[in-house]
Amino acid sequence: MTESQLSILFLLLKLEKIEQGKIDEVLVLERSAVSRNVKLLEKSGIVTGSLDYRPEIALTPKGEELVDTLIPIWE
Repeated sequence: MTESQLSILFLLLKLEKIEQGKIDEVLVLERSAVSRNVKLLEKSGIVTGSLDYRPEIALTPKGEELVDTLIPIWE
């Protein structure tokens, strides 16, 4: 789990869902880095994205469990 991936997960925890194209603006990450990390998180079953024109990314139940586990470690 990279720092960028953790940042995306914690952002999703706070916002519940966000358009993938806005993640780079909020976290000040390169768009390509966001795309790559979201794909990896999707493959792992941690996040899910819609197939809309502007896909929204959200945590899956597995992702929510992971974040709940990581919060005490991160703090």
